[in-house]
Amino acid sequence: MESIMAIIRTGLEGQTPEGAVRGKFSVSLFRRVRFSKGNLQYQASSDTWRFAEHQYDMIGAAAGNNTISGRESQEDWIDLFGWGTSGWNKPWPQGGKKYPYSTSIDDRWYGPAVNRDLTGDSSNYDWGVYNKISNGGNKEGMWRTLTKDEWVYLFNERRCEYRYVLAKVNDVFGMIIFADGYSHPAGVTGFQHVNKGLYGDRSPNVEDNAVSSEDWAKIEKAGAVFLPAAGCRFGTSVRGAGSYGGYWSATHSSAYYAYHVYFVGSGFCPVNYINRYDGFSVRLVQDN
Repeated sequence: MESIMAIIRTGLEGQTPEGAVRGKFSVSLFRRVRFSKGNLQYQASSDTWRFAEHQYDMIGAAAGNNTISGRESQEDWIDLFGWGTSGWNKPWPQGGKKYPYSTSIDDRWYGPAVNRDLTGDSSNYDWGVYNKISNGGNKEGMWRTLTKDEWVYLFNERRCEYRYVLAKVNDVFGMIIFADGYSHPAGVTGFQHVNKGLYGDRSPNVEDNAVSSEDWAKIEKAGAVFLPAAGCRFGTSVRGAGSYGGYWSATHSSAYYAYHVYFVGSGFCPVNYINRYDGFSVRLVQDN
């Protein structure tokens, strides 16, 4: 049985909130978070938000990410969103409703209309602040999106033996992020190229880190997050599903761009800016 000190040391202490993974992750010197148990998903016909059932689940190029019309009433779930599309309706000129299913390439339909982040007075543009997540506590204001600086700290500045690794989980390519003080489970094959691949140094080979669903259950229990490579959407065209992953931050770059994390098989970049109207994955966190 784990001692209390061992649990604290590995960042696994406390009761896990509904919809969250077990591990805790430092995102600054003084703040730790828990990640949601899956990517954010939305169904327009019922106006329902939820987390994917498994961390490796993704919709990719299936309907409705690539549905051409009728997105405002469709029953299919989507999981690629333009930046700041929580559904919050703030009147023009400051805002205007930011539809989760928007495929417009007009930047006015994404995030705050001025140069602001999804924080403070503009926090309602954040999917986790404004919305109830049906399997994540079902209350407003329980979740949020990491800022650009928090993503960078998570990957680069934590003093942990295990921070991240590119891998395949249940035959799905993506990135594993390890909780503070992660201890690899006994009997599970160790990872290669841990903490490698920053800015595409091309040292990783994801085929070296193939994880079965059985082994993933043990790794997840030990405190780990998996971000699947769910692709990106431009208009109604989804590209790179299964080979490219992009995850939004809450931080703007300009009136037209916002920051995100992206990764491919040869490496990743923890901070890059791109058009707000591009559709990327959202993985929310909860402060602890």
